[in-house]
Amino acid sequence: MSSCDKWQMGSGKHAMKSPRGVHDALPQVELSNEAAQQVEKELCWCILQLQTSLILHKMTPKQAQDASHTINILKSPTAPLAKKRQIMRNTFGDYRAKMAEEENQFRKELEGVLGSERGLRLAKVRKTLQ
Repeated sequence: MSSCDKWQMGSGKHAMKSPRGVHDALPQVELSNEAAQQVEKELCWCILQLQTSLILHKMTPKQAQDASHTINILKSPTAPLAKKRQIMRNTFGDYRAKMAEEENQFRKELEGVLGSERGLRLAKVRKTLQ
């Protein structure tokens, strides 16, 4: 019985841990440039959320330690992408929807600011024309 079979069967005290070298045997997936940029954007968003939580929210030492550990995994160049995505999903739920919602909210706020600036400029132009 191979070490992978033992791991899948769930026997022993280390049943949930993967055997050494399993990640090395996984094939590397080549991402398109666009997909790689999207993954990088998602990773940055999740890391920023965790860092913000560490700074702004009162956490227990255990929560802070878990958040720091998660940040380290997400920043790690050797951690598999599947593991990073799993961690992001477990930590934030539907992080892609949350990112889109945050982006839409930012756009609305930006349009409001730009719209008010346009209104001020139009008012100045109208005053000078009168």
